Amino acid sequence: MNNKNRSRESSAIVVGVAVVAVLLPAATRTASPPNLPPAVINEAISSWNSHCNASHSNAGSIAGGCTVAGKADVTAAAYYANATSTVTVYQNAYSKTEKASASVTSYFEVIGPPDTTVPLVFYANGATSQAHSQSGSSYGFASAAIVTGDGRTILYRAAACSHGFSNCLENAATAGLPNAFTVQQSFRVASNTVYAIVLNAVGYSNDGAFSAAVDPDVTFDPSFRSSRWRYSLVFSADASPAPH
Repeated sequence: MNNKNRSRESSAIVVGVAVVAVLLPAATRTASPPNLPPAVINEAISSWNSHCNASHSNAGSIAGGCTVAGKADVTAAAYYANATSTVTVYQNAYSKTEKASASVTSYFEVIGPPDTTVPLVFYANGATSQAHSQSGSSYGFASAAIVTGDGRTILYRAAACSHGFSNCLENAATAGLPNAFTVQQSFRVASNTVYAIVLNAVGYSNDGAFSAAVDPDVTFDPSFRSSRWRYSLVFSADASPAPH
C-alpha cells in the first residue's frame, strides 16, 4: 500500500482514501509462498434492472449494465496483487434499488524461529458516504479485519457506516459507527502460523447514491529490531477466482 492515494468523486459523493506509507527492507517482505492460500476476490452488483446484475471473482472491477443520464450507474471493484489489496463500491447517480459489494480475503504469515510471537502493525483507511432524495435512502459500509487463518477468531476489526436508513447491512450494531476510520493498530502473531486480512465494501440505495472504500497494510512493528533479520513477512499469491 506504499504511496497510495486514491480519490473518487461525483456530483453527489466525494470519497478519499488517505495515504499510508510504510518503508520496509525488501528482504523482510515477500509474496507467493507455497504454503499460503491465494487471495480470494468477490464482486457483485444487483439492480432493479435485472440486466444490470453482474458478479465477478477475479481482481478488477465490474460495472452495472444500465446507465442514468448517460453515466455508468454502479461499480464494484476489488484488487489484490503484490501483497496489496483494495475494495471499492460506488454509485454515481440516483436510481431505483441497487446494491454493490466487493471483498478481498488475503493471507499472511511470519516465517521464522518456531514457538515465538512477533509484533506487527495493521494500517487501514476506510471511507464511506451516501446521499439520497427526500423520499429515498441509502448506505455505504466498509470494514477491514485481521483474523486467524481459519476465520474463526477476529484479532482486530475496524468499520465505517454512512446511512440514510437507521443503520447499514440491516444490522443495528452499525448505527453508531463513524463514516470513516484510520487504523494504526499493533498486534502480535505466532510465527509460522497463517492469518488473514478481510476487506469488505457494501453499498445500497433506493433513489440514492453511495460509496465505500478500504485500503489496508500489515508490516513489522518498527520497534521490532533486535532479531527482525531472522523473520520474513510473506503474503498470498495474487488473486484467483473464488469458489462458487
